[in-house]
Amino acid sequence: MLAHLVGIWILLTGGKVKSRGIILNVNNKRITNAVKYHLFSQKYEIQEFNLIQKYFQPNIDVVEFGGGIGFISCIIGKKINPLNKHIVVEPNPFLLRLLNSNRILNSCSFEILNRAYSSTPGFVTLDVSGPFESSRIDINSSDTVQIESITLRDIIDQFVLDQFLLIIDIEGAEFDLLKQEFDTLVHHCPLILIEFHDQGLSRVKFVSKLESAGYSSFENGDVYTFIREDGFKPIDV
Repeated sequence: MLAHLVGIWILLTGGKVKSRGIILNVNNKRITNAVKYHLFSQKYEIQEFNLIQKYFQPNIDVVEFGGGIGFISCIIGKKINPLNKHIVVEPNPFLLRLLNSNRILNSCSFEILNRAYSSTPGFVTLDVSGPFESSRIDINSSDTVQIESITLRDIIDQFVLDQFLLIIDIEGAEFDLLKQEFDTLVHHCPLILIEFHDQGLSRVKFVSKLESAGYSSFENGDVYTFIREDGFKPIDV
């Protein structure tokens, strides 16, 4: 009930909400009252926010798979050195106008790509039937769109990247990336943030594999930070 009331109040007062220094336009039917409430109560994406506050350093390029409404993108966009590259990949076409609006509201300059991660070239079938945070590759959904795929290697080549922070929040497709582009990831990413969407053995397998490749791992709920041995130390150290 409280989330419902807060959501209505936000829309009646202009459709914008301020959360931890970021102003977000949330006037979109795909944003639930629960998300509006979590933004208002400063709890939205709290795990990712805390990890970025602790580990992010401004002089590094950034690639985000899963931009959503732009909260994390804008948090980083306000911190990153203007000379560094910041690429945000968001597959849901119904979020692009909102994501761009929030980029402008927060004076950020990240690049937005309307692509979906897949290791297979071509197009993927994206489920857009529910709230924005549930968009995922699903050929069985009753409400889908076709989105061109992109790989991590594609982005590295297109933007001429070397070492960069990689953020992954792609509703289960993280396992495709970890399986098919593991060597590329290890070579280019000293710092990785992943939200896992699986409670089973796949998560355990890839956490162990990254640790064996020289990463230290730090867990915060479903969100993990992986730091390569030659990577970053916490800012407060």
